[in-house]
Amino acid sequence: MALYSVISYLCLRFRLREAVRLESNIWSCDRIGSPFLLGLFRPRIYLPSGISDDCKSYVIAHEQAHLKRRDHWWKPLGFVLLSVYWFSPLMWIGYICLCRDIEYACDEKVIRKLGVNSKAAYSEALLQCSVPRKMICACPVAFGENGVKGRIKSVLNYKKPAFWLVLIAVLVCIAVAVCFLTDPVDQTPLYGYQYETGVCHYSFVVSEEKETAENDLRYSINSQGNVYKDYGDGENELLGTLAPTSFSAEDLNSLLKAQGGPSLSLGDVQKSWMLSSSAQAKDAVFLQNSQGHSYIISFFTDGKVMDVFELNRTQEYAASDIFTDYQFRATVLEVHDGSFLAEPDDPTVLADKVTVQWTGDVRIGDRVLVTYDGMVQELYPPILLNVSSVVVEVSTLNEDILSVYPQYAGLSTAKGLEVYVWKNGVWRCGLRSGITGEPTRQELLSFGEGVTLLEMSQILKRYNVIQSDISILYSYDPAFSGPAPTEPTQQEQDEIRRSLLVCVPGTQMAAQSAPAFEPLATYPLVVYAYQLGPGAWNFNILKNTGLCHTVLDLIDEPVYSTQDAIKVLEKHDLEGAAVPVVVYQNPISSYLYEITPELTNSVRLLLGLDQVGYSHSSPVLPAQ
Repeated sequence: MALYSVISYLCLRFRLREAVRLESNIWSCDRIGSPFLLGLFRPRIYLPSGISDDCKSYVIAHEQAHLKRRDHWWKPLGFVLLSVYWFSPLMWIGYICLCRDIEYACDEKVIRKLGVNSKAAYSEALLQCSVPRKMICACPVAFGENGVKGRIKSVLNYKKPAFWLVLIAVLVCIAVAVCFLTDPVDQTPLYGYQYETGVCHYSFVVSEEKETAENDLRYSINSQGNVYKDYGDGENELLGTLAPTSFSAEDLNSLLKAQGGPSLSLGDVQKSWMLSSSAQAKDAVFLQNSQGHSYIISFFTDGKVMDVFELNRTQEYAASDIFTDYQFRATVLEVHDGSFLAEPDDPTVLADKVTVQWTGDVRIGDRVLVTYDGMVQELYPPILLNVSSVVVEVSTLNEDILSVYPQYAGLSTAKGLEVYVWKNGVWRCGLRSGITGEPTRQELLSFGEGVTLLEMSQILKRYNVIQSDISILYSYDPAFSGPAPTEPTQQEQDEIRRSLLVCVPGTQMAAQSAPAFEPLATYPLVVYAYQLGPGAWNFNILKNTGLCHTVLDLIDEPVYSTQDAIKVLEKHDLEGAAVPVVVYQNPISSYLYEITPELTNSVRLLLGLDQVGYSHSSPVLPAQ
């Protein structure tokens, strides 16, 4: 667009080389079709040589109005802005309206000067000098190239505006300028920035105004309102969190007057925040006035004012720009809204439990890697305020948790399972098949550093056993040789048992949901089960039958393992509550087990049957 403007200007100057001066700054030329004003610093009025004497006076009056209004400057300036913001449709509309309005304004100026009786003759001059406008251009300011039809209508309908209309227009312009040519005060300038102290308006030690290096303190405030004192080289101290307060400039001057200090004028204070590390006393107050200037007022423990500093904003604050990242691995214990409670693998990192502020998706039992900036709120459990990431390394949704701990896969459950628990800062676990005799030193060392209670609960979930088939034993830490461990308290034992067996079917829980079946009714499927040993079962599955079968009736029926029985049930896609389960004594061995409703429901849970329906996300059994 700039190139187009330069070329068109040079072409016009080429046509004007034959122009002849008539008088003063008025020139005549044979090679132009319409009058115009051209030039920035020595503007000239150019007239076509064939223009009539009647039109000439009106044209000259119009172009001189342009000259007085400096339109030969405003129009090129508008074209420069249009060239810069050529991509904006509003700029094109604005430039077209500018060209139209400067012509309308000059027309009205001429009519006001010459009188309303000249409207017809002036309109005739516009019509005679009108030429088709080919393209938008920066210059010249031409008499007959811009909306001649609309201009003639405007001239013929012109009436001198009433005073009150002019007044309203001026007020509207002022209101628009106030709204669009001023910036609003930043209402929250403190959050998300770093500051350094500038002018000291009051000091308890030296009361005169000063700006010295020893008072050059730096503060960082994150988007949550946490305030850190920056000592440089990445060393920071968490001072506390900002909270809105009603502290005002009048309150400040009252305190200064009481301790013999001068009154201060901090402007029209609009907002104030209190920084406090305790409920009993305020440590500092941040003020902001209507111009957006910020101040910090620090206090002694007795409430007297220590210093009043002006704050200079230096740059945006980002925790990663200041703090070194710290990491630790942990197990999720509880999940809350906006945070979760975790058990670190190494309790010496923070504590045996820690609260992590995090809104991401984690679940109880997940193994996570937490990255934070080193800032800890010293409570119990301690709270991590600025957590940059939480990576779930082992999820409770992982159905193949035994692949993470392969040493605990494929254990025999014929005599149940034994969980060994010891304490190394936190509770750790190992697992082996239920056998007679104490574990050897080598067996305990195979546990390594062990797994957490919640991880062990997920491992036990993969085995088809009930709670009565699991023994919980307490051992010493296999990582070192030492005396026998102190027996945990009963409360600790109860908590450990609940944590370990949270995913394992229990007899009491099963007994509460036993469905009732009619012995003489016919059912699509009936499951008969007998036990080979603790946790080991065989099944017969009969179709379209009742419950009145003897052991002799079942001898010739196919025998299914637990895994195969689950597959058969899945193929039939029946409601779990509609499938009866009958437990009977083992017909081919001397192994006997008391048959109780609790045992029957344990089998139902083992197969994934319940009162609602059959669960198609059935447990995957380890190889046996």
